[in-house]
Amino acid sequence: MYGLQPGSVKRGMLLRDVLSRRKAAGNFGGDPDAYVANILREIAAGKPTAKIVEWGGRTVSITNRPMPGGDWVTTHEDITERRLTESRFASLAEREKRRAMVDEAIQSFRENVETVLRTVSNSPQGCGRP
Repeated sequence: MYGLQPGSVKRGMLLRDVLSRRKAAGNFGGDPDAYVANILREIAAGKPTAKIVEWGGRTVSITNRPMPGGDWVTTHEDITERRLTESRFASLAEREKRRAMVDEAIQSFRENVETVLRTVSNSPQGCGRP
C-alpha cells in the first residue's frame, strides 16, 4: 500500500523507523519524530483518532485505537475505490436532480402553453368567428 519493498517492514520495528522508510519511498511528507510524538499524546489521552491521507492518487483511512497498558492498534485501509465510487454516485445523483428540475420546468411550460392554446381555441377570435 505504501510502495515499500517486501520485507522492508518487519514485526517489532519502531514506528519511527517505518515512517522513515515511507518518507524515503516518497509517501510520507511529515516529520517522523513529530508524528510519533503526536500519536503518543493521543494514545496517552485514551482517545481513538481517525484521519484520511491522500498521496499519489491513493486515499488511505488511518485509525488509532488505544489499548490497555499504553499500546494501540493502528489500521490503515486503502479507501481509494470507495471514495471514487462515492464520488461517482454523488455526481450521478446531482445529474439526476438537475434532470428532474429540467423535466419539471418543461412540464410546467407545457401546461402553460396548453392552457393558452385552450383559451385561444375557445375564444371567438380563435374559432375564426368575427
